[in-house]
Amino acid sequence: MSRDGRGTVSNKARKPASGGARKHDVIVVGAGHNGLTCAAYLAAAGLRVLVVERSQNVGGACVTEELFPGFRMSTAAYSLSLLLPEIIRDLKLDLDLRPRDPVAFAPYENGGGLFLWRDPKKRSEAISELSSNDAGAYSELHDLFAEAGRRLRPLLSYPATRKQARRAFRDSGIEGLFKKTIDGSIADLCEEYFESDFLKGYVASQGITGTTG
Repeated sequence: MSRDGRGTVSNKARKPASGGARKHDVIVVGAGHNGLTCAAYLAAAGLRVLVVERSQNVGGACVTEELFPGFRMSTAAYSLSLLLPEIIRDLKLDLDLRPRDPVAFAPYENGGGLFLWRDPKKRSEAISELSSNDAGAYSELHDLFAEAGRRLRPLLSYPATRKQARRAFRDSGIEGLFKKTIDGSIADLCEEYFESDFLKGYVASQGITGTTG
């Protein structure tokens, strides 16, 4: 569980060692990515940590499984956007992170599809096939959300209040976006910005990520 090996993971009850019960400072129930991260920090701080997990696989939403013979894939997580650089640094994780490009692909019903590239020019050219107006609108919305993300990211390290989140938007001059995205709905946002029903559908799908259980 940790660099010094002070933590253990178990998926079954163990009998106490001879001479008395096994002693732990902390017991983490569930070996999901949050539980494992918490346990790693605690173990690195010198505590004796036990992580218990009923599944044969550890990792929770970040687990990689062989769903089809020869094909291993993530069965839940699809993005590393919430993996803070501080965690990678603190836990000395040996990760080779490679950004995907295109960022997203949305297939057309009759073949082909919309590729959303990292390069703003390529992305706008792709969206222009649906609507030239939408290409500019998407870039505008993309930049607004990017700024909002930069303002909100520091709040992820503690249980921030709604008031603090609103202030983060206001300080960046985009309080109106807070009202649209937090108080409003993704459907209203799509109707305001876009002409293409296809693009509305893609953007709206991003608004329900993480809300289905």
